[in-house]
Amino acid sequence: MSQRHPRGTLFASGHTTPAGLATLITARKPVSKPVKARAAEAANPIPSRADDVYARLLQAINDGRFRPGDRVLETEIADWLMVSRTPVREALRRLESEDVLARATQGLTVAEMGEDELFELYDLREALEATAAEFAAHHATAGDLRELQRVLELEAHVPQHDNLSMAAVNRTFHIALAAASHNRYLSKTLNAMQDAFLRLPSTTFSMGGRPGKALEEHSKIVEAIAARDPAAAARHARAHIRASRRTRIRLNEQVRKLASERDGPGKPPKVWR
Repeated sequence: MSQRHPRGTLFASGHTTPAGLATLITARKPVSKPVKARAAEAANPIPSRADDVYARLLQAINDGRFRPGDRVLETEIADWLMVSRTPVREALRRLESEDVLARATQGLTVAEMGEDELFELYDLREALEATAAEFAAHHATAGDLRELQRVLELEAHVPQHDNLSMAAVNRTFHIALAAASHNRYLSKTLNAMQDAFLRLPSTTFSMGGRPGKALEEHSKIVEAIAARDPAAAARHARAHIRASRRTRIRLNEQVRKLASERDGPGKPPKVWR
């Protein structure tokens, strides 16, 4: 005669009855989150500690706390940010992959920009800024135009001799222009390129007359966008970046001359930083 067992109890041999097995499986099964909750988490992931270190270190480099050629030590960064070395190591690896940092004989340093790299950067910026202006002429909203006009008015009131404020307003203008293009990939690329220009040691707005010329060039771009003239907007954007490039070349020639007078002709100056 077979032995009967209560539902959900263990056999004497240690096995579980079918009902008991179902109960255990149900109890151990993790409770899944609703689909909407999982989608929201995927769209807005919580930044990791390494992401935070990366953002803060990149900002410090862009702000000039670390200059081109400066060594970046893992232990010092960890002490400064009061974090362990693991997220710092991940952040440094990411910055190196993006060419913000470079590996030298003495370790990682803030990357220095050579002449060829600078010209390549201007070539790409000219093409992308022209595309952004063209797209903005097609897609800019009334709010986008108001923001561009607001930045122009702000730019007009910055003292001409305040180079750093002029450079900051210029960055704001180009961010607004990229946003008006309504192309997220173009905006992301242009904003990353702005970071590269921030790491140059000096600004073209230090050259006499450049602030006023830049305001005129910006105004022409906005006028073309407001007129819904894509060709004119792109043309004025290209002219603006080319003028900036010519000013940069003159600025670097001045830096080279001053460095040569200071250090002597035998020592190559760090002109393109």
